[in-house]
Amino acid sequence: MAPSVERELPTEGPAALPYGLTGYCGTFITDLFPDDSGLDAEGVAKEARRIRGHTSFRDRSKAIVSEVNAGKWAGYEDLRREEWQVDHIVAASRMVKLPGFMELDPVTRARIANMNENTRPLHQPWNSSKQDLSYAQWPTRSPTGSRDAPTRAEWEQLCEEERRATIAGSSYFRVR
Repeated sequence: MAPSVERELPTEGPAALPYGLTGYCGTFITDLFPDDSGLDAEGVAKEARRIRGHTSFRDRSKAIVSEVNAGKWAGYEDLRREEWQVDHIVAASRMVKLPGFMELDPVTRARIANMNENTRPLHQPWNSSKQDLSYAQWPTRSPTGSRDAPTRAEWEQLCEEERRATIAGSSYFRVR
């Protein structure tokens, strides 16, 4: 089972993320993290694939399907399953680069990347457009308002989810 974290989160102003990670996205942006993995691009891609192939991701994917069917994710309950995908809010390839992440054992890395706070359904065209970008970076690739991107309000909500996922994930290891 993936770890779960409950946190009291700031509701206004710049949020002080653990260990000095700060930024803005609309109201909050999580900036790119420094690459502390010691891996080349091929190594990062290989570890990201391993994380997405871990049983914790398959288990979380099944849980998200149940959550969508139960109406937890507004706007997804009427879509066919092939119209949305399970998204890592903080992409696995970005999480691999977080300082200290690769020092954790492989099972812990997969559980952190695949935890409830870091996964959600996302419209298939949005997920394809986003790829491994942060939500904060995504509009530079596909400006909001285009067919394959969320509205401004949806984007700001996604940025808030990214902030929460960053806080939850970084609580498991020391980010310098």
